[in-house]
Amino acid sequence: MRAAGIFVALAATAATALAEAPIDLDDIVLEDEDGQPAVDAGPPEPAPAPGPRRRRHGAGPPPRRGTWHLRAGILHVTPHASSGAVVLSGVAGPASLAVENGPIAGSSTDLTSITTPALLVGYAVPAWEGELGVETVLAPPVTFELRAKGTIAEQSLAPMVLDTVPTGIPPLGPELGRTKALPPIVTVVYRARRGHRVRPYVGVGVSYFHAYDATITNPILTEVATPHLAIDDAVSAVGQLGLDVRVAGRVHATLDVKALSGYAIAARVDNIHVRTPAFPLYESVHVGAVSVDVVARPVLVTAGAGVNF
Repeated sequence: MRAAGIFVALAATAATALAEAPIDLDDIVLEDEDGQPAVDAGPPEPAPAPGPRRRRHGAGPPPRRGTWHLRAGILHVTPHASSGAVVLSGVAGPASLAVENGPIAGSSTDLTSITTPALLVGYAVPAWEGELGVETVLAPPVTFELRAKGTIAEQSLAPMVLDTVPTGIPPLGPELGRTKALPPIVTVVYRARRGHRVRPYVGVGVSYFHAYDATITNPILTEVATPHLAIDDAVSAVGQLGLDVRVAGRVHATLDVKALSGYAIAARVDNIHVRTPAFPLYESVHVGAVSVDVVARPVLVTAGAGVNF
């Protein structure tokens, strides 16, 4: 009993001391399982931010690429050409007794239409989701027939000498000459309704006309000598309308129409000699040269089919 009283007295004394003495938390030392002071680790460190995720090889969508299209078909060219009067120059000697320098009243020239195989080749720019592209026409060199019209085809160039003696020179007729031509065309094309089966499109561009192997084929003009035909190059703006129809899969049919603002073409024929069968003094005479300015506003219609790839 005495021991119990002593324990109670000590407990009371300790409680009174704790109540009167302040507790400093900094003086409290924590111990680990081995009895050693525990190290204060401080607040937990934040988790590291996730780095950029690396895409595995072959994963994700492929980069956008442009697409090509190819259409094989038939091209028909209608020149819609018109000209001023044919102009004589360099007239001298005996020819001056029947004709004179200057325009031949009522005369003109024309070009014939042509039809040829052709390819439409285009590239769709990827940045415009396949709606904007570049296109050109590939075709073999075309041959245009030059035609005489009006008085130069229907009447003699020099019917009379001094208005009294006939020369016997006949009218030239419609045939005048021919020329090969390379008219490359490049257009920028906008195709609407991406992803649809039927896609109309419009375009604008430029064309360059280059003539070569130009020859005079009229038998009256070539009977005595070989005239020289020269045709200048020309440039024209181009407008374009068309329709693409998806037939099956990547196979498409196309109808394409291009209209040119106009080639301003200058043509000249030198070294013209003609026979004068009814004029006894001269078997033939040197007439000089002729020139003509032609404006051609061709319309090109292409129908074809092909693939996108």
